[in-house]
Amino acid sequence: MNNNNNNRRTAPKDALARTLTSNVASNMRMRAFLMAVYNYLIGGLALAGLVAFITHDSSLDQAIAGSPLFWPIVLLPCAFAIIVAAVFEASGEEMAHAMFWSGSILIGLSLGIAFPVLTGLSIAPVLFVLAISFAGISLYGHLTEMDPSTTDAMLMMVVTGMFAAVLATWVVDRPVLIFIISAVSVLTIAGSTALGMRRIKQMHLEHGPHEDAGKDSIRAALSLYIDWINLLIPRPRDRV
Repeated sequence: MNNNNNNRRTAPKDALARTLTSNVASNMRMRAFLMAVYNYLIGGLALAGLVAFITHDSSLDQAIAGSPLFWPIVLLPCAFAIIVAAVFEASGEEMAHAMFWSGSILIGLSLGIAFPVLTGLSIAPVLFVLAISFAGISLYGHLTEMDPSTTDAMLMMVVTGMFAAVLATWVVDRPVLIFIISAVSVLTIAGSTALGMRRIKQMHLEHGPHEDAGKDSIRAALSLYIDWINLLIPRPRDRV
């Protein structure tokens, strides 16, 4: 009789322990997923910045500006978004990686050609500032081991981005304009990322248990890329 009573008392405790353990494991998986997304965005934006820098430094932007290739190249990110939406689900992890890094190159090439025509300046410093802003939120997640999607984490992204924008003014020809563009870009991208956070978390819950972690993170990073492309060039919204 006593054994039965003990079993009844310990059963709720065991169930509670299993629930807490499951919740902790789920939160850890979500945190690891978001950190991977941010790390992809850091690398992707840095690569786009490098491509934009090379494009401007080599005067490729000026060579293309007056040619029939100008608009096709500028609009390449739109074509990229359509292709990704159409073929991503059927692709493997290696192809997903190729899509992401190719998309980063196309964004750097497109903006690297369009921005100097509009402003006379390279977009590269702004892209590097954005990469650093995501490095700030990634560092916050690593140091605090907390959820990197909270308001505090997003605030860290903005603060880091603004600091990077100030540093960028020391190495450019028109510092005030670059600071304004960088600051507006950081605020816009941070806002877009915050608004898209629920969606990319839902993506992870739907797809994460059934596919490779790398592809899961790349899907979310590409989804944010497409959000940003839609901010620059309004068009029907494609989802990865």
